[in-house]
Amino acid sequence: DISERKQAHHELFEAKELAEVTFEAIGEGVIRVDHSGAITDVNSAGAHLLGATREQLLGQSFGAVVRFFDPDENRPVADPMPEVLAQGDRVRVPIFTRLQRSDNTYISIVDSISPIHDDTGVVRGAVFVFQDISEARRMTQELVHQASHDALTGLPNRRGFDEALERTWARVQQGA
Repeated sequence: DISERKQAHHELFEAKELAEVTFEAIGEGVIRVDHSGAITDVNSAGAHLLGATREQLLGQSFGAVVRFFDPDENRPVADPMPEVLAQGDRVRVPIFTRLQRSDNTYISIVDSISPIHDDTGVVRGAVFVFQDISEARRMTQELVHQASHDALTGLPNRRGFDEALERTWARVQQGA
């Protein structure tokens, strides 16, 4: 019956439209990749967080565009996307892991990478959802500093001294 087909088409169109509006409205960065790791879609928040345009990102290899770095050292961290695509398991990188943006600046993130399975269970791609938590990291570091240093002199207080002494003693015991 033609009216049933029109109704089904209309419902499908509305569902697709709702999904696209939701995808774009999400405040976190969202990147979808295919089974080979090529970027198939990215929302405007994701493009903004990476410092690129949507057009610059589409079709690029995820690993070439999204580069993970250690929270404290300027050392790259392994890209977890190949593992997600191969194993089909959800992965999260440690909190405050940094991403290098296209202008070579860094943002601290919280994220997750989840596989996308087809109806037979085969991994057909993945979705990477991430949020910039650079301000939270800065505030955390400031609070840690305030807890271990004198506000007037900036010198380590008793707690800071004790922590420094513990670190030094651990190095001495390890023979470093």
